[in-house]
Amino acid sequence: MLICVDGTGTGEGTVPDFLYDTKFRSGNYAEEKAGSFVGQIYYGSHLQNRRYYQGPDLTGTGPNFIWPYNLCQQIIEFWRQGDHQIFLTGWSRGAAIVIATAAILADLQPMPDGQIATIEAMFLFDAVARSVELSRAKSIPSNVVYCYHAMRDPATNSRRSFGNCGDIANVGWDLKGVTYYVPRKFYTTHGGMGGGPWGAKRGLPDYTSDKLSPSDAAARAQRIDARYFSGGPKLDGSDLNSWVLSNEFIYEGTIDGITNVTVAQEKAGSQAVHDWMWPFLKKHHVLLPAK
Repeated sequence: MLICVDGTGTGEGTVPDFLYDTKFRSGNYAEEKAGSFVGQIYYGSHLQNRRYYQGPDLTGTGPNFIWPYNLCQQIIEFWRQGDHQIFLTGWSRGAAIVIATAAILADLQPMPDGQIATIEAMFLFDAVARSVELSRAKSIPSNVVYCYHAMRDPATNSRRSFGNCGDIANVGWDLKGVTYYVPRKFYTTHGGMGGGPWGAKRGLPDYTSDKLSPSDAAARAQRIDARYFSGGPKLDGSDLNSWVLSNEFIYEGTIDGITNVTVAQEKAGSQAVHDWMWPFLKKHHVLLPAK
């Protein structure tokens, strides 16, 4: 079985929708997120028993939020059908949710048939400490056999307000199992970590050495101003729009601000995450090897 929980999404008509221009987004979140790494895993897997769930909205819950207890019930339902091989994957707060699910599943033991369930493998994309189940998601529980966790490099300065969770294995008084914990950090944004690069989606150009013409640069500055700033704010007394333009770095909004990542670096780092995680997915036969 395969349980997938994607990253944060917004609904339709909420305040964040108007702020981030998502009011008329697709009503089918699964199709919209198909390009995310979690979406790619879900749609690409040959496993018959699999479920895809939306991530929480910007408040951390929302109408499409899936509680870890509900995920446990889905796992138990598949277990009753005879499927005893459990795989979990998630991005961002969705990753925190699947960590909490594993911890709660350990508390619910044994399973209906009296057997003890283990999570064969968990595939995490930058799990962040912003979940309502944070207390259960701080560390990888001991009922997880393998855990592969791709995390953003703090040097990127991406999503500074997002602390990571699930970055420690087997912490606590009950260490009955052995977790093979394999973490790795990547130089890309939090969006890039999950297969949804932030810069590319917002129209920032992907260039490294070639500079824009004065007219193109002015048009880009105007576009950045209209999308992000509406005339402000300022950084050290200088215009932030010009700062972003001259430094080519991705800007993640008024809360997290400027990253140290260019669009080209974000795309390359995101591809590196994919290339690192996919062999593990094939090793555990969640995805089939290429023919």
